[in-house]
Amino acid sequence: MFNRLVAHLEIHNLFDTEQHGFCKNKSSVTALVNFTEAIIDAFDKKEKIIAILMDLAKAFDSICIYILLKKLEALGIKKSYLKWFKSYLTGRKQFVEISHTKNNKRKKYHSKLREVKHGVPQGSILGPLLFICYIIGIPNLLQFLDFIKSQLGIYVDDINLLISTLKTQKELETAIHIHLAKFQEYFLQNDLILNLTKTNLMSFSTKQNRTVIDPKVSIDGHNIERVVSTKYLGLHFDQNLNWDSHVNHVLSKVNSGLYALRQMSFFCDLTVLK
Repeated sequence: MFNRLVAHLEIHNLFDTEQHGFCKNKSSVTALVNFTEAIIDAFDKKEKIIAILMDLAKAFDSICIYILLKKLEALGIKKSYLKWFKSYLTGRKQFVEISHTKNNKRKKYHSKLREVKHGVPQGSILGPLLFICYIIGIPNLLQFLDFIKSQLGIYVDDINLLISTLKTQKELETAIHIHLAKFQEYFLQNDLILNLTKTNLMSFSTKQNRTVIDPKVSIDGHNIERVVSTKYLGLHFDQNLNWDSHVNHVLSKVNSGLYALRQMSFFCDLTVLK
């Protein structure tokens, strides 16, 4: 069913161009390349550029099954195929179990069974693909403002917003607020939760540029924290696109592996080590 759904989305050109997950000739690598090239392009044009690193709380667990089925139908999944997805997603039940120890005796208690109305089954390859179907069309939220460029980088549930401009910091802040308000409204309408404590922004600049852009951005009364480095799809970024932090991270992992191999070499032959 996974292959059939991917084929349907590809044949009818339904994948968002900004989406890099499960798309033909795209991957986390192409998502990273596009993200990096957009920043470098802004550097070349002497633009101020900000990345909004959005974090969705329990993205796959928050999906409203009723909304998902409506979206699948709108994507052309109908008749027996839609019935299959309805059967796959609905009718599941769950309970919560806790344990308590008293007088050295352990007892377990669990709640009543409740029907699951949100979330896709975990551990299935269909889960991420269904989430992609759930947010198809999200790039349409981008606002086209005068002298402001905005673009999305999406890999399944990793959603980053890049905003760049030659204008002032104040106008950049206004553009960020407008965009974030639209995205927050979209998430609320689709039962998704934007984790404001983990949603950050990064202000990119070259080492030679001593002017630090520090926009003050808040949403629903919560200030969005500005960070100087972040990890995106396994790659460590810093505000100057200096790769020292990523190189150090890789060196640390390699050193750990080499130490393990060195210790094992006293007990294993070359074939086992390989």
